[in-house]
Amino acid sequence: MYGINTLHIQIFLVFLYLKYFNNKINFSIMETLIIESEGAVLEQIKAYLKELKVNFKTKKKKELTVNKELVKLIQEAHEQKERGELITVDPMNIWESIR
Repeated sequence: MYGINTLHIQIFLVFLYLKYFNNKINFSIMETLIIESEGAVLEQIKAYLKELKVNFKTKKKKELTVNKELVKLIQEAHEQKERGELITVDPMNIWESIR
């Protein structure tokens, strides 16, 4: 005889649910709106969304901070290159390029 496993039962239950309760299912497609703003404009947008009773989430964006010492080292390297004090190494021929 044929065995009934849990997958068959689950498929059957989904079929019954869709057949008898399909008229009560509401499908909606949600969209994501990304707004990048700050200060007073951002507060006005939030207030407007609250007034419309729209659910929203906020996420702070991390700013990239650069170490001032690193910037100084890079600038020094550019100046050395311009003065001819910096050499360029060919990775395919290292020993010849450093002589």
